[in-house]
Amino acid sequence: MKKRIVIAMLVSATMLTGCSLFQKNVTTGTEVEGKEIPIEEDVVPEETDNTTSNETTSGTEIAKHYRKIAGEWTIVAVGNHKIDKDEMPYLVFSAKDKRIYGNNSCNVINGGFTMGEGKTITFTNIISTMMACPDMKTESAINKAIGDACTYSYSTIDGIVHLSIYDKNGNRVLKLRKHNLSAINGAWTVKEINGESFGKNGVKITIDTDQLKLHGNSGCNIINGCIVLDPKKKNAIQFQDIASTRMMCPEINLETKLLVALESVEYFSVEKSSEVILLDNKMKKIIVLKRLNLEQ
Repeated sequence: MKKRIVIAMLVSATMLTGCSLFQKNVTTGTEVEGKEIPIEEDVVPEETDNTTSNETTSGTEIAKHYRKIAGEWTIVAVGNHKIDKDEMPYLVFSAKDKRIYGNNSCNVINGGFTMGEGKTITFTNIISTMMACPDMKTESAINKAIGDACTYSYSTIDGIVHLSIYDKNGNRVLKLRKHNLSAINGAWTVKEINGESFGKNGVKITIDTDQLKLHGNSGCNIINGCIVLDPKKKNAIQFQDIASTRMMCPEINLETKLLVALESVEYFSVEKSSEVILLDNKMKKIIVLKRLNLEQ
C-alpha cells in the first residue's frame, strides 16, 4: 500500500562503501517479529537469471539492470525471517537519478544506490526519519541489511519477479517482491461486465498506478476514484472512494453496473498482453478490460 511520506527529522548522512555496515546498533541474526507468511519460494523453485555474481557484466548489461530494478519493491524477508505486517516495508528504486526511498517498517529512508560489474550493488548516503516505533527490531534489521548489501540476483516465482540482496559472504540479507502493476497501468475500454458485453458503449477507464488513481467515462458521466494495494497479496487491487458527475443519461443503468462492479474488484489477472481480467474476492471474473489504442 503506497504510503504518504512525511519527512520529520533526518539524521546526518552516513556514507556506505562496498560491503560496510549501516551505522545502527544491530547484531547479526536479530529476530524479526511477526508471523511467517507462505511466500512462493517455499513451494516453487527459484528460476534465477543466467549471470552469476562472479561474471563480468558489460555497461550495457548494467544499464539493463538499472531499468529492471526501477520501481517499487515490497520487502518480504530479512535474512531468514519473513515479514507479515499491515504496513509492509518497501523500497522504491529510481533508475534515472539512482536514488532510493522507502519505509523500513517504521521510518522513512532515502539515499543513493549504484550497480556495477559482477552484479554488485551499493547503497550510499542513507538518511532516515527518527520516529520511535513499537517494532524497532525489523527496522534495525532492514537498515543493517542495506548496509551489508554487496551483490544481488533476480528470480521469477509464479510469474512474480523477486530481488535478492546478499552480503559479502553470499548470505541473503534481503528479499523483495516487485509490484506487478505495469500490466494494468494505462487506458482501457470496458469490454465486459459480469458476462455482459460493453464493448460498444464507450465505457473507458484509466488506471494510473503511479498516482494510485482511477479515472474514466461511464458512457455518460466522468468517474474518479482511488486505487488501494495489498502488498502481501499477489495481483491484489481495489478501487475505493469512487465518485461520478451527476448528468442524467439515457442508459444510467450501465453506469450503475460499472460502479458496483468496480467496488467488488479484489484481484486482477493478465490473460493477454492487450486484456486484463478484474476479479472479486472469490476469483470470479467481474470486468474484462481491453487496452485502448490511443493512436487510433
